[in-house]
Amino acid sequence: MMRLKQEFDSSQRYNIVAVGIFNIDGKSISKYITGLINWSKLIQYKLPDYKLRVYYDDSITEILDLKIKLEEYDNAQFVKCECDDFKTSSGHENYFGLLFRLLALFDSKTCRNVIVRDIEMSDQDYNRLLNANFNYFAK
Repeated sequence: MMRLKQEFDSSQRYNIVAVGIFNIDGKSISKYITGLINWSKLIQYKLPDYKLRVYYDDSITEILDLKIKLEEYDNAQFVKCECDDFKTSSGHENYFGLLFRLLALFDSKTCRNVIVRDIEMSDQDYNRLLNANFNYFAK
């Protein structure tokens, strides 16, 4: 059974950049947190009609700190994911967490338009994208 805890107003439909964050081996996730912050900043400046939807599971013990860091940009939504068939004591088996971000593609209730992305984005990548032409996302 799959359970999703939506931590946003689910009575509305949003334009979404969907990402997932999970940790399978207990290593540092600092580059992913940097990526999430950079995505949030990029959406604020280049895609102001979009929200960053972050799918996560119990393997992200830093979720409260992450939520506080992203509050500044006022565009993050969080969805906690649990799937009993693949659940472990610290999250989910192997790379199952990769699939979480794809859930937005099937969520016609709360999603209008969906962009699915990896969260890795260095500061250099962010600066390159900040100067890119995003007109193809215009209405």
